[in-house]
Amino acid sequence: MRRLQAVTRHLIIAAVVVLAGTASARAQTPTNVRIEGVPGNRHVLSFTPEFCWDFSGTQTNWDFQVDDDPNFELNYNNNPAGAVLFWDSGTQDKGTSNNARCATLRGILLSGFVPLTLDRRAHLIYWRMRVQTNGTTWGPWVQGDLRMNQYPLLAQDMAVVADPVSSNDPVTVVAPKITGKTLYVSPTGNDANAGTLAAPFRTLAKGARMLTKGDTLLMRGGNYDENVLINPAGGYANGEPGNPITVKAYPGERPLLRALSTGTKIAIQVANVNDWVFDGLTVGGASTVQGYYVSDARTITVKNCRWDSSGTVNMTGLFLSDGSEDLRITGCLFDQPLFDHIEISNAKHVEIRNNEFTHFDTRHCIQAHGGSANNIVIADNYFHDGHPFEGVIFLYIGTQGTRVVDNVFANVWIADPNNPSNVGNAWGLVILRGGEIIVENNTFYNLEHSGIQLLEFTSHGTYRNNIFMKCAVGIRYRGGILPGSSTQGVIMDDNIFYNNGTDYIIPTGDLAFLSHPPTGNCFGGPAPSNPACDPKFVNAVAKDFHLLAGSPAIDASDPLSPVPVGGGTRRDIGRFETGAAAPPYEYQSLFTVSDSTPRISWHINDVDNLLGDLPAGDVDFQTKYQLQIDPKHSFDSLSDGRPMLDSGVVSSLVEDYTVPDSRALPTGEYYVRVRQWDDNDFTKGAWSDHNFRFRVSGEPAPPYLASMIPAPAAAGVLETTSIVAHVKDDGVGVNIATVKMYVNGVLVTPTITGGLLEYTLTYQRPTPFPTSSTVTVRIVADDFNLSPPGLDSTYTFTIRDTTPPQPPGNVRVIL
Repeated sequence: MRRLQAVTRHLIIAAVVVLAGTASARAQTPTNVRIEGVPGNRHVLSFTPEFCWDFSGTQTNWDFQVDDDPNFELNYNNNPAGAVLFWDSGTQDKGTSNNARCATLRGILLSGFVPLTLDRRAHLIYWRMRVQTNGTTWGPWVQGDLRMNQYPLLAQDMAVVADPVSSNDPVTVVAPKITGKTLYVSPTGNDANAGTLAAPFRTLAKGARMLTKGDTLLMRGGNYDENVLINPAGGYANGEPGNPITVKAYPGERPLLRALSTGTKIAIQVANVNDWVFDGLTVGGASTVQGYYVSDARTITVKNCRWDSSGTVNMTGLFLSDGSEDLRITGCLFDQPLFDHIEISNAKHVEIRNNEFTHFDTRHCIQAHGGSANNIVIADNYFHDGHPFEGVIFLYIGTQGTRVVDNVFANVWIADPNNPSNVGNAWGLVILRGGEIIVENNTFYNLEHSGIQLLEFTSHGTYRNNIFMKCAVGIRYRGGILPGSSTQGVIMDDNIFYNNGTDYIIPTGDLAFLSHPPTGNCFGGPAPSNPACDPKFVNAVAKDFHLLAGSPAIDASDPLSPVPVGGGTRRDIGRFETGAAAPPYEYQSLFTVSDSTPRISWHINDVDNLLGDLPAGDVDFQTKYQLQIDPKHSFDSLSDGRPMLDSGVVSSLVEDYTVPDSRALPTGEYYVRVRQWDDNDFTKGAWSDHNFRFRVSGEPAPPYLASMIPAPAAAGVLETTSIVAHVKDDGVGVNIATVKMYVNGVLVTPTITGGLLEYTLTYQRPTPFPTSSTVTVRIVADDFNLSPPGLDSTYTFTIRDTTPPQPPGNVRVIL
């Protein structure tokens, strides 16, 4: 069984674990501290847990603190300022809540206090509390810790095998494709019109309200000045899987959306709806604060988006928030200095693919944050020639399960070229308190700070198959909070470092890479670098990062990484694959099966099981999964965001799935991915690798007969003979339910022995065959692939003649 990739020690952390030591009951000491209602609970299921306690005296106030330092003296800059990082409820008067016996982390709203969620990581976070009596006297602290429980990041050890056993594994039913209506909107139209091409609506708000599943609204060129809110309360419908609602630019025209100077100042707000697509729209306008705002929505796609110079640096391009899931941003050009091009706040399973970001003078191109902003895919993007204030991509608090793969980062500057006094951090990718992230097959060129900047608590990350050239630092691991906070469980393999100021920096005193020493890297050292590590780009100055012959990056990636079609037997390091067609790539199949209903198996990978500080026997395991199969690695051949086959969410402890007979796969190549829930059932894990591909091949032949007794055309066979025939199949096996034997045109019941690939049929006639007769045998059978035309074979043999010959007559002797 091959592994999906060399993916180990990665996870997404989903819960908080508590050691709530109970202090002895004293007059001013709270007792029986419970986190989310359970004393000693080690699986807290939210990032904003509720703390409860008992107190027998008169309580006039309470104070709760949560920090990552057991002394409660460090802030995130590691300065001894006596400030807790996460939460301090404060000693201020809490009014009617002074005598409360429960406090929710985000439930304290005091002047100047900004409540935060707990980030998730494999380290201890400490809490302490005390109560006040008589309005003046504070009792002693009661203290404990939170151990962040973790849910699975990736399935690993994935395999696809033939499985001739009939399956009833579920498939989500997708409605048949429908041909919806097409409506039109134009700045010269009227909302009282019928919405036809000749009589279009005037506003996007009216046109979109008239759509239902499968419908399309085409927007003519021109300016649309409105704040659009698409939600059920406003009369807007949901699309459905396979039949989304589409709002699209009229071919060859440029509709420009500009928010009003009053109200929300959001050009398009999408809330509480499913299956919408926005295609080819341009957003701008001096009053626009947010171009797109997506909240609590599912399966929303924004594609081929553009940004107008009339927008300002205060605009956020796309704000994805508030529990939204399965969002896709693809084919967009971000070439304006927005505040953030894309901000992800508590949205998860977001795919940002095949976009270009350039000429940015912005805070970030992509920022993701919040306890639920997890499982993000950032792939096939081009970031170049810009100045971010913090980093091109900033992953902050949460973001576990994120993949940053197959991107180019080129020419990222500390200072704005148009305003040299405007100085920021020219980091390509910066991660803060959000580990368990995979960064692979990217090219980082000419970044004036770090290619990858890892701040505290970014452990269990994978950084492999990347090229770092002309960066101040290739990868910088941050220390100073806790030893190992950015190096624990790290995999840094098969990278190339050339002409950087420093290849990588490990914090002083860290036990660097204790669990996985770096392997397969080419460390060039400071410029002038070791020439053996020169990646030999075609023309780096012109930003052509394809590889010349003789590059050490060719065929040098992790040997288990999927290889693009045309790329030989091993993946190249960096973004571009020698010999492959232009990206985004198709990938070579890792398995070939002749079974059209194969079985896919995987194994949960949960670092929580490896950390060793949970109670004995507390091992996480799968309780649910979701699997998808599709001919495209974007898993959207049915429609935007919808694959060919989707299992839906399946409650199962078994880590495998068999394609049901009703959905047998035609001969061809398919991508497969899976995501899991663990027994804490907090949230689904990240999708496994999108590039895992397998092939279903046609079988060499249907079943066939062999070793028949009596043999075909045999003569003189005993009338008491048994009929024996072997039904064989060289592919997925014989379907025993289809095997039939006919003798002289009559269906008989033979004894059947053997197994899938060869069954032996034995038939004994109850009475002897008539002498001198010809026996006709017909055998039919199918395999599990229903390989046409199947077996349908007829042969004959002859029973011996037992009648003696008559005596000869008319005997003559001839001399």
